[in-house]
Amino acid sequence: MKGLDRVLQAYTLIQKSIPNIQLWLVGNDQTPYAMELKHTIVSDPSITFFGKVSESYKYELLAKAHILVHGSYKEGWGRVVLEANIECDSSTYGSYW
Repeated sequence: MKGLDRVLQAYTLIQKSIPNIQLWLVGNDQTPYAMELKHTIVSDPSITFFGKVSESYKYELLAKAHILVHGSYKEGWGRVVLEANIECDSSTYGSYW
């Protein structure tokens, strides 16, 4: 999971305006970086860690999602962004934060 700290910061801010929002985290959650952050927010029921999922389940989650947040520091326009655009049939935006 890349840039998870930034995603969590943004989520905390957005949650103040949209209290019923949910955050789904998908990817390798067994890295030391992800595990450390995971343990700090385990008490928040609005955040779900799916871990690494199959390709078919990834597309199922993308189809259900309203927004994809790609928090990578280095991977500017990764493959998952294109996949989300195709599966979610939504506009895709980029931002430098």
